[in-house]
Amino acid sequence: MPRGGVEQMQVDDLINLVQNISLIPMQDRWTWTLNSSGDFSVASVRSYIDTTMLPKGDYQTRWVNLVPIKVNTFAWKVMTNSLPTRFNISRRGIDIDSISCGNCDSGVETATHLFFACDLAKQITRSIMRWWDVPEMDYESYNDWRTWMINVRLPPKHKCMLEGVFYVEWWTLWNFRNNKIFGDKRSSKAMIFDDITCKSFHWCRARSKVLFSWNDRLKNPTLIPMY
Repeated sequence: MPRGGVEQMQVDDLINLVQNISLIPMQDRWTWTLNSSGDFSVASVRSYIDTTMLPKGDYQTRWVNLVPIKVNTFAWKVMTNSLPTRFNISRRGIDIDSISCGNCDSGVETATHLFFACDLAKQITRSIMRWWDVPEMDYESYNDWRTWMINVRLPPKHKCMLEGVFYVEWWTLWNFRNNKIFGDKRSSKAMIFDDITCKSFHWCRARSKVLFSWNDRLKNPTLIPMY
């Protein structure tokens, strides 16, 4: 029996801790608390990480099945600012020669500048808007682009294809930037838009359930029958 004082307090605390515990006649085992069944699952870990550890953005992750997985993953990195831009590299304490944009050599190379505010990006974006015959808008960030994309008046499947074209644009601009900084030969800026139209045509047609020709794609993509 406790002798009172601190010893009695410790016994009382112990009783409070164990009074709601019930023991059952079975062997001890590990229990996974993220599932009601008590069994481990990868899905429960992923859900826990998504809800408690990863930062929440203003928009949900977008997935366009008309372009390759690698392009979708890249678009996710653009949205979350996860690319190794010169600004992000310098912010991590790594010494680099310059943090200027690799495509226009003016302005700090952030993801927002490289894909939305850069003069080269704006020029390519206007070409895509004229190609698709949609209202032009001079946006400065991913959020601005997403707002514009939501308000574009197009059938859902055509809008999905247009979104895939912008993903290809970002992919192409990043590759152009890498070739300019690290490549042996410089790519031509005049070929960027042609490269975007070519890649998006082959990728979208290979993944679409309907057939459309190169000429149909170039004339007006919004007239392609997607149903």
